[in-house]
Amino acid sequence: MTDVDALVAFLRARLDERSDPEAPEPHLSTCAAVRWGFAERDCDCGEPDRVLAEVDAKRRIIDHIEDQWDAAYGEPGRFLPPEWVAVLQLLALPYADHPEFRQEWRP
Repeated sequence: MTDVDALVAFLRARLDERSDPEAPEPHLSTCAAVRWGFAERDCDCGEPDRVLAEVDAKRRIIDHIEDQWDAAYGEPGRFLPPEWVAVLQLLALPYADHPEFRQEWRP
């Protein structure tokens, strides 16, 4: 596994964690579900939907980078142009405190 493969795998694992249906849903402190202990269906902050939309957008960015590489070179590869690696590194930066984060992934 190349360093970029490892970075992509790390990102996908973190995104899977954020979208895990078994994980507690994130809510803003002002949400009725938090303030009044209402059921999740009574959420009025929209944060759970925003988190899922953010995860989907990040997955699409990763997929787009991989698709562009595949289209340009006809086969999967991980020797990506530096600009594309920088985008992946920026996507990983919020997880810099995760134990599996590698310091060489910092932009």
